[in-house]
Amino acid sequence: FVEEFVELCKENVMMGSINFKAIRHQLEKKIYEIVAMVQEDCNEGLIFTNVICAIFQSALGEAEARILRQNCCRLLKVSPYSEEAKFKLDNQKKFGKIECSCGLVQPIDVTLPKCINCEEEFRLEQLEYSLLEAINEQVGSYQDQDLYCSKCNLPQQKIFFQECTCGGEYKQTVSREKFISIIISIEKVARENEMKLLLETCEWLLNK
Repeated sequence: FVEEFVELCKENVMMGSINFKAIRHQLEKKIYEIVAMVQEDCNEGLIFTNVICAIFQSALGEAEARILRQNCCRLLKVSPYSEEAKFKLDNQKKFGKIECSCGLVQPIDVTLPKCINCEEEFRLEQLEYSLLEAINEQVGSYQDQDLYCSKCNLPQQKIFFQECTCGGEYKQTVSREKFISIIISIEKVARENEMKLLLETCEWLLNK
């Protein structure tokens, strides 16, 4: 999609002028084609729609972006005002740190376990060790996290108090559900790559 956009701009420049209206029309046509192709994977279609519309909003304004978003959601058979259509990206796919042989230290992306610089795949032993360290960090952060009031957002002042002085309940910054989802993501990597120790650690945490 990006390559086609660049080529489209190059063609206009070579013609001596840039026809923004024509470029916009062709871009919208391409966007609708892409959304139509991913109808079966509604989540993927919504992610693409929201990212593209965010770009359009900054360039063309909110009204134009809203029209584009409504049309894309119509193709996906989802209401643009529904909870399902809200912009949600899963950012819980990167954990800990790992150092590549090229010297770059980077977060571990469990969806793509290779270096973002040289694209070399990490050794499984190194990846397993780094993910074990990441789990220890996640467990420590989860256990030591502060509680905050759901009403006034102030931190818990006294450990044994279940309610804030404003009457609101104290809640965790990182919920148990979010913590479990992180462990499940790492467990999947361990299972797919036969990382015995990592898998046992994840299963133990999930069964606690």
